[in-house]
Amino acid sequence: MSVLSLSSRARLAVLVAAIGGLLFDGVELGLMPVASLSVSQSLLGAAFTPTLGGDWFARFTAALMLGAAVGGIALGNLGDAIGRRRALGVSILFYSVFAGLGATVKTQGQMLAFRFLVGLGVGGVWPNAVALAAECWPDKSRPMVAGLMGAALNGGILMLSQIARTWPITPESWRWIFKLAAAPAVLGLLVLLALPESPLWLAARSSRRKEAHFSSGQDSQSLITSAATGRSDSALSELIRPPLLRLTLIGILLGSIPMVGAWAASKWMIPWADKVGGASAAGQKAVTQGWWALGAVPGSFLGAQISSKKLEE
Repeated sequence: MSVLSLSSRARLAVLVAAIGGLLFDGVELGLMPVASLSVSQSLLGAAFTPTLGGDWFARFTAALMLGAAVGGIALGNLGDAIGRRRALGVSILFYSVFAGLGATVKTQGQMLAFRFLVGLGVGGVWPNAVALAAECWPDKSRPMVAGLMGAALNGGILMLSQIARTWPITPESWRWIFKLAAAPAVLGLLVLLALPESPLWLAARSSRRKEAHFSSGQDSQSLITSAATGRSDSALSELIRPPLLRLTLIGILLGSIPMVGAWAASKWMIPWADKVGGASAAGQKAVTQGWWALGAVPGSFLGAQISSKKLEE
């Protein structure tokens, strides 16, 4: 079964859903940088200090990133087991529902737990959205598809910054932004109920079932387990041994650059702008995040195009 088995309308629906999932992924990623100090001031009350606010911003960010790392592995594997479409829908529901529950918190600890759970969905969307779109579109379209999805992630951060700029988030009014962040649950349900599955994943599942049924050279239980998980341990182990080990390590190091640079460093400019702006300029933090995202959107789109050109050379 090939990608050509899908109609152009079905492929377009997959692309829109994948872009939408990553767009709202960006909204969740950009949420706490603009809301963190307001949340901390509200929940800590008289105990709040700028230093303590900064400490909690670091904890919220770390919880989200840890959740994203765990979610990328766990929900990424879920996509192998139950299908890209289902895992994508589950991931979107994860970050939407738990982001919305952030509007109900009474303590910083509760918010910290919800940010970790949001991170699970944030991390799960990326591998499943990319895999689903890549497996539903022809090879020649994939650089454009990859660029659009990368741009969508940062587009979500940009969109959130404009919302927060128009309606500033303050210690007296911040719960509304978490309620708004629950809205993508509608997209998650639509993905689960109406989106077509990857034809390549369906073909692979069919092949695994035939192997499990007809093969006599392997233990039947191991075949059933392999078919249920959707992947083989040998395929995974190939990434962490020669000749792919070197490329895997390079990929990890390159991937760590934007994570460290964007999240462990540059995101601090947003709560800093919040502190400088104060109550008289509550929208300043959103302006700062907006300019950051405005540069990231074309950068992420063009990066995929440049990479594809280099590979062709």
